Amino acid sequence: MKKSELKKIIREEYKKAITESSEYDLFVTIGNEYESLYKKLTNLAKNTNDPDWKKALTSLILDLSKWEDKCLAYNSKLGIIPGK
Repeated sequence: MKKSELKKIIREEYKKAITESSEYDLFVTIGNEYESLYKKLTNLAKNTNDPDWKKALTSLILDLSKWEDKCLAYNSKLGIIPGK
């Protein structure tokens, strides 16, 4: 199973678990925005002929992937974010 498929399943399960609670899962809360930003950056990188921009966008995509891994690590370590 691909990492992206596993993340999607985990997000869906968390979403089901906390739909009616005052607790929050990091990836359920920001998952759509993350995926949208990743797709936009990827499309920009694919659609530019400027080598400097392609390099910069590729760097941003790599940073975003590292950020996602860091979020997953916090999510795994700390679990659900308690609400007020």
